[in-house]
Amino acid sequence: MCWRRLIVLVVVVLLVMTTGAVGTASGGPATERVRPFKITMEITGAAVGLPGTLGCDEGWVPGYMSGTGRATHMGRITVEGTVCQHPETGELTDGSGTYTAVNGVALFAEFGGQGYLNPDGTFTGEGYGILTGGTGRFVSATGEWTWTMSGSYLPDGSSLTSLRGRGWISF
Repeated sequence: MCWRRLIVLVVVVLLVMTTGAVGTASGGPATERVRPFKITMEITGAAVGLPGTLGCDEGWVPGYMSGTGRATHMGRITVEGTVCQHPETGELTDGSGTYTAVNGVALFAEFGGQGYLNPDGTFTGEGYGILTGGTGRFVSATGEWTWTMSGSYLPDGSSLTSLRGRGWISF
C-alpha cells in the first residue's frame, strides 16, 4: 500500500473515531447524544374524578392538565397529561404527559413532585420528569429534568400553572 493512501486511511479513521461520523443503516447517528433540555409550560389543570379513581390509589385525587409551551429540540408544544395528587400533603405522583410539537412529533414523560399551598391561596411546587420515548426522531428518547411551578386556583376550582424545567435529553 502506498504511504499516501495509508496516511489518508489513518486520518479518515481518526476523524470517524473522534467525531462519531459513522451513521446507522437508517442514516441516523451511530450513538445517541446527551443534550441540554429546557421546557416551559402554561397549564390549566382540574380534578377529574373522585379520590381513588382513574388509576389513582385510594385517597389520591386524579387530575388532568393541558396547555402550551416551548421545549428545546421541539419549539412550540402542546401539553396533555394526568397526575394523582394527595389532597392533604400536596404530593404529586403517577404523572404522565405527552408534549407534541407543531410538526406532530411527540415526547412522552412520567413525572412526580410536591405542591405547596401558600397562605394567599396560590401554590408553588417542584419535581422531576423522566422522558420515556416518543414519536419520530424521539422514538428512543430518554432524559431527565427537574421543574418548578407556581400557580393559582380559578373560581371554578381549576388551576392555572406556570412550569419551568431543565435537564438533559438523549435521542
